[in-house]
Amino acid sequence: MRSNVAHILFASALLSGPASLTAQTVAKPGPAAEKGIWIGNLDLCRSGPVEAMVSTDVYSGSPVISIVLPAELRGALAELTAANIGKPLPIRVDGRVVSEPHVNEPISGGELQISGVDQTEADRIAAALQSCPAEKPRTIG
Repeated sequence: MRSNVAHILFASALLSGPASLTAQTVAKPGPAAEKGIWIGNLDLCRSGPVEAMVSTDVYSGSPVISIVLPAELRGALAELTAANIGKPLPIRVDGRVVSEPHVNEPISGGELQISGVDQTEADRIAAALQSCPAEKPRTIG
């Protein structure tokens, strides 16, 4: 049975299945004014707070951030990932690229995970998503 949760993995050593994205760890600077958590040109904070919870992966013991996007973002994420199958899609935190996973398939369920970060970074990302201010939709690029 296929998982409804798409995985965005920040370390290539982690397992990936058919409903997942894989990546290498990357640290590239991004635009200084770009605050928040972005997947490609999609601002995950554009609709306000996002459900995010940090847990521990049972296999690796590493922190995992489980994210459930609000309904307003699910279609945009599905379109973005469908348009980028086979291509890298950068994940940025406050303008800093932390990963560039290759998209294997569209993420249509609005649920994803960020794995392979340390506990401090996982807590920071989850807190940032949970406290996203409600703003007008915005994209870059």
